[in-house]
Formats: sequence, structure tokens, C-alpha cells
Amino acid sequence: MGKDAFLQLLTTQLAHQDPTAPQDNAQMIAQLAQFSTLEQLTQIQNKLDQIGVAFGIPSSTDSSTDSTTERTK
Repeated sequence: MGKDAFLQLLTTQLAHQDPTAPQDNAQMIAQLAQFSTLEQLTQIQNKLDQIGVAFGIPSSTDSSTDSTTERTK
């Protein structure tokens, strides 16, 4: 699940919760922490991709090359 889908799911959940029985605070904090972690991991992956490109290594999101065939050459 991408960050956009996660955020959309979270906002939809908040919009449709019962105001007389709101979501447990611990669950809300856990979901926000998961979203924060996802965002940080995405940023780390982007930085690693940039470093790899600087060294001439294909990006992890580059589907045009197969990493197993590149290693055997």
C-alpha cells in the first residue's frame, strides 16, 4: 500500500467514525506512526536511488532492467 492510499484510507476512516464512540487514541497514534514510518522509508529509498544512480546502478524502481541478469554479466 502506498502512502497516498494509506492517507486516503485514514482520512476516510476518520470521516466515517461514530462521533459518540471515537477511535481509540492508541490506535490513532499507531496509525499515524505507521504513516510517518512509511514516509521516512520512502524518503530513504529515494535517497538510496539517487546515490545508486550517481554510481551508475539502476534505480530500484527501474523495471526496465533485471537485477539478476545484470549481476551475471
